[in-house]
Amino acid sequence: MASGPGKAVTYGLFGALAGKATGKAPPAATRRAGAGPTGGKKTAAAIKYGPPSNDYVKVRDGYVVAYDRRMRTARWVAEHLTRDSLYPKYGPGEKKPHRRECMFAEDKSVPSKFRSKLEDYRGSGYDRGHLSPAADHKTSQLGMCESFLLSNISPQVGKGFNRDYWARLEGFMRHLTKEYDDVYVLTGPAWVPEIDAVTGKAFVRYEVIGSPPNVAVPTHFFKAVLAETKDGRKRAVGAFLTPNAPIAENEPLIKYSVSLDELERLIGLELFPRAALASGVRSGGRGVVPLCDDTKCELPPPWSPPPKKNKSSSA
Repeated sequence: MASGPGKAVTYGLFGALAGKATGKAPPAATRRAGAGPTGGKKTAAAIKYGPPSNDYVKVRDGYVVAYDRRMRTARWVAEHLTRDSLYPKYGPGEKKPHRRECMFAEDKSVPSKFRSKLEDYRGSGYDRGHLSPAADHKTSQLGMCESFLLSNISPQVGKGFNRDYWARLEGFMRHLTKEYDDVYVLTGPAWVPEIDAVTGKAFVRYEVIGSPPNVAVPTHFFKAVLAETKDGRKRAVGAFLTPNAPIAENEPLIKYSVSLDELERLIGLELFPRAALASGVRSGGRGVVPLCDDTKCELPPPWSPPPKKNKSSSA
């Protein structure tokens, strides 16, 4: 499995596969319909020229992204946040990474026909919203600039969401490193069914931006977090699902808290599978508690620009 920066990797990340293939067919007595491929010649012939592929996993300098070629946005983005990664100590004369050195760019590692493009966002009315935020990348300029690749970007409502509530949720994730040593964050888009007021039936409806239509606009976004201390005394798990829409600044974060099971069912992904969180109570001898029971799930206050200096006042 390739593991260096910018290398494609397989589903082994985060334990997506429970075991390794042995290459041996199971005994005939143990085979059951729907139990998986048996390795017979007939089965192999069906995918002689390879199985269809969709997810494309890339390891970046500061995050891992699984790109969804159909939706033209990430399926999930994974980060590991620590105090050292967010608040590094710079040596004398060492240049700090800055977002002004970066530009939004198409991800050339994605084949052109599956790629989200700069012109898709132009005039769409949506912000180019980071999934792994630029502010999480303080240790290298490369890491910060890689967060501006469009494979890490989704169409987000700007005012009231990307620039406001969502940005504060990102800040909350960073704040967790002051209480926990290791904070593992998974972020991604979601398309949530809504009930039609006339028919009472559930539909998934979403906009597609670009000309021709290319990038799917998520109805929601999620963040799942596993936070722990190195001594093993504290281990907490939480998940949040927010609409891709303006949210009032006084809305409590707890309103958007969901169980990990509920989020997994909705997005079709098993989150933190190697952490053995199925019971939600114990894991490897260490207690696991809901995040919002272990710490205050409160967003940092809204950002406001510093007051302008009165030019008429004396220095």
